[in-house]
Amino acid sequence: MDLPAYLQLHAENCRRNGLPQKPPEYFKSIFETFGQQAMALILAAIDATGSPIAFHAFAIYKRAALYWTVASSQQALLCGANDLVQWEALRQFRARGVDFYETGEAFPALHDSKLKRISDFKKGFGGRLHPYFRGTIITRPILSAGLDLARALRAAYTANSDEH
Repeated sequence: MDLPAYLQLHAENCRRNGLPQKPPEYFKSIFETFGQQAMALILAAIDATGSPIAFHAFAIYKRAALYWTVASSQQALLCGANDLVQWEALRQFRARGVDFYETGEAFPALHDSKLKRISDFKKGFGGRLHPYFRGTIITRPILSAGLDLARALRAAYTANSDEH
């Protein structure tokens, strides 16, 4: 797979969605370490000129797969390339004996938002929703509260010094 092309699409994807970019080393480990050990499936959608317009990476372990990361262009969104890559992934999972595919969170109760569109996309290839609980285990609440206070003070100080 073409890591530089992936990184370019990742940067475009992050700009379009107002997200922070992950460091290149993160994706390099997916492409090299996990990809070479057959613990990752990386698929690309290519346009008529031969240029990649979408990449999807999936973690695979035993009989399970996880939707890991995606990088796609505006062109991919307009032509349905991401749908095509997902369907190809499902075909390859079946051929490899994968029985479970985790796509991540869905937000079915939302209306007219980016998260709603992501949920509809995931629902579009036949998944079933299961409860997902997100939380944090705080083993040292006083220390945690102190760190939260320190972070808030640092953020306020940084914002105040940026104004001057």
